Amino acid sequence: MASYKIFFVLSMIIAVSFINFSSAARHLLQAPTALPSIPTISTIPTVPANPTIPTMPTIPAMPTIPTIPTVTPLPTVLPTVPNFTLPPLSAIQSTISSLFPNGIPFLTPSPSATTSSTTSP
Repeated sequence: MASYKIFFVLSMIIAVSFINFSSAARHLLQAPTALPSIPTISTIPTVPANPTIPTMPTIPAMPTIPTIPTVTPLPTVLPTVPNFTLPPLSAIQSTISSLFPNGIPFLTPSPSATTSSTTSP
């Protein structure tokens, strides 16, 4: 890949070396000193002082929209659900204690875990 870059750079150096800069500078110095004449601008037409403005067209009145007839609402398809009330907390606690007389197994620690003490060996 580097060989392509080197070949390109060398070819550019060779191409630039063949340009005759002195003839280019001589050509620029031989340019005419006087600029070409600029054509004159014709007079710009003036706008009248009080131009006449055309009258605005009148917009016709909008047609009236007919009223939408009212429709009687349909009965609801879903049955109504009664409101449930929760029993008092004391009733829930007595229900749990009647179901689990020894306590809830995964929430109550085992008796061996509470009575044993941790000692280091």
